[in-house]
Amino acid sequence: MSFYRLKQVDIDGKFTYSPVITIRNDITAGSIKIYPSPFHENLNISINATRADQLRVRIIDQTGRIVNSQQLKVTLGINSFNIGAGLGSLGSGIYIVEISGESITYRQELIRN
Repeated sequence: MSFYRLKQVDIDGKFTYSPVITIRNDITAGSIKIYPSPFHENLNISINATRADQLRVRIIDQTGRIVNSQQLKVTLGINSFNIGAGLGSLGSGIYIVEISGESITYRQELIRN
C-alpha cells in the first residue's frame, strides 16, 4: 500500500495538507493472490475481479484427488476470502489451488506444512 497527501504552501509560508489517500499497488485488475505458502490451516485469496462472477475453488492433492471445493461469489473490484474448513486435516505436501469461473481460470501450487 502507498499513502499520499499533498502539501500546499502559500506565498506567505502558511501551508495545508490534503486528506491522505491510499493506493493498493499489490493487486492489479484481473489478478489473484493466494497466500501464505507454505500454509497450515488457512488460505487467503485476494481477487481483483474485472466483473462479477461465481467461482469454483478446488484444492487438489498430488494424486489428483479434490480435497476441498467451495463456491465463491465475487463482485467487480477487490474481493478477499479466507478458506480454512478442512485444511487443517490435510497432510504435508504440495497442493494445487484451482479457481475457475466465466471470467477467471487460475492454478497455483502451494505447500502445506
